[in-house]
Amino acid sequence: MKKYIELLQIEREQLENRIRILEKRISHAPEGMLRIAHNKGVPQFYKRFVSDDTIGEYISKKKMDEIKALAQRDYDQKLLSLYLNKKTEIDRFLKGQLDAAGEERLDDRKIYSSLSRDRKTLIQPLEVDDETYVRLWESVTYQGKDFGADMPELFSEKGERVRSKSEKLIADKLYMMGVPYRYEYPLQSETGRSIYPDFTLLNVSNRKEYIWEHFGMMDNAEYCQKAIKKLNHYIRMGIYPGERLLVTYETSQVPIDMLVVKTMVEKYFL
Repeated sequence: MKKYIELLQIEREQLENRIRILEKRISHAPEGMLRIAHNKGVPQFYKRFVSDDTIGEYISKKKMDEIKALAQRDYDQKLLSLYLNKKTEIDRFLKGQLDAAGEERLDDRKIYSSLSRDRKTLIQPLEVDDETYVRLWESVTYQGKDFGADMPELFSEKGERVRSKSEKLIADKLYMMGVPYRYEYPLQSETGRSIYPDFTLLNVSNRKEYIWEHFGMMDNAEYCQKAIKKLNHYIRMGIYPGERLLVTYETSQVPIDMLVVKTMVEKYFL
């Protein structure tokens, strides 16, 4: 219970910060509410000052800045109402007046995802839905490791070049099972040097990143030593096996087991 209360107190502080941000944005926003109608599939915009006004005052698309500001204000108002209610619930619980166990709470991401396509194009969400989050996560640009001139050209189903047939198998399994990943995304080690995990993966439901290393020549003594050093780097960085670090192995006599790969994907990402 003590740990739960500490988490609620942290969430309360985060809510207060977001409430301040939203209240400031709303205070600088133009008055009114946005109504969007369609004429032959083309959106038309209207400003309403009271909810009883079902039509509103027409706004020309030449005033797109005002249109976006009104759309943003509507979105911010919904989020502010949600966060104020959440904060009230937490305050009541912390005072012993509410048992929140088992209650289903409205997710702030759902506010954005519930908006029409037209409104989504007009606002900047404070919390994005999963689809948008994944798209932004996957759109990050980076420079991976260089490939030697003598290395075979192997490409995954996703289209990136990989270094081994086993890495291609893993990449294709992740792609087929819908797990977002980056191949050899650089990570700064505790020494300041960049290391290149085979895969950096995203668990969409909790938005947590994982590292997946595949060590494919574990019967090679020199390779094995490098693998151990790399694992030690991760541990010193606070990335532990079985938590954020996932590892698979193979040797010349024991090839990669794709059933193991599938099982790991299901356990950590689905």
